[in-house]
Amino acid sequence: FPSHDIEGSSDSANGTLSIANSLDLEYETLQSRHLSYLIRGILSYSISTGVFSYGYTGVGLRYYLWSNSKGYQESESGTVLSEQPHIRFYIGPEIGISQATIKQYTTVIQTNSAFLELGANTGAIYQLAKGFNIEAQLGYYYGLGISSVGVGATIFKGLVGVCLYF
Repeated sequence: FPSHDIEGSSDSANGTLSIANSLDLEYETLQSRHLSYLIRGILSYSISTGVFSYGYTGVGLRYYLWSNSKGYQESESGTVLSEQPHIRFYIGPEIGISQATIKQYTTVIQTNSAFLELGANTGAIYQLAKGFNIEAQLGYYYGLGISSVGVGATIFKGLVGVCLYF
């Protein structure tokens, strides 16, 4: 499951917010053998407080390094040649909008801050079976506060999860 660490500061205080339980969904559209576009959504739920503590929606690019983003198949005169990469490495930029719960006062009162997140991530995808993969990803983002509770943030994201290709 994804893990997100948000380190932020304001004029009056510095602090760290750690969010562990997250659902991270991506839709990736492959453009070529080495490039893809993606749309990503993250939703985090804090079991200890019982509230949704982080939400993110963004877009990005992936550049596949040392491998192809997808397999291919060629046939000529009855001979079929196919290639399916078993491990893929990527790096790429990402931009999005997020909201984090900065402080929980009571069960119904909390302070939230919205961010414009700019950053990059890198990762690897290992194919276990056709269309079924394991992915590991690390990301570093800067969160520019864009709400009335403007908090600047440094955001580290880590992910280990399952990928399904249709």
